[in-house]
Amino acid sequence: MADNLNSEDDTLLTALLEAVERVLAVGLKDNKIPEHHYALALEHNSGLEKLENLVDHHSIDIWNHAAKILKTFWPEATNDENAIPNITMGGTYGWNSGN
Repeated sequence: MADNLNSEDDTLLTALLEAVERVLAVGLKDNKIPEHHYALALEHNSGLEKLENLVDHHSIDIWNHAAKILKTFWPEATNDENAIPNITMGGTYGWNSGN
């Protein structure tokens, strides 16, 4: 699954992001395991890096979904206010200025 997170096909990316989010949500519900094994598996397969790269995607829907996954399942990776772009008035997106 992580291998295709760098696809140029927006339809495929949308489906993959939905699948990744569902798999990660299932992992959170499994309270018997101390570490989130699905998140770790995704990280070990460069999935986290690819998700982070998707916040620069040309499709607002794709970068927004990637940002939501990162904020939900890797909140420590998104503590930097410049890590994830925000939506501006008019529906465009941009990076925080750091001010």
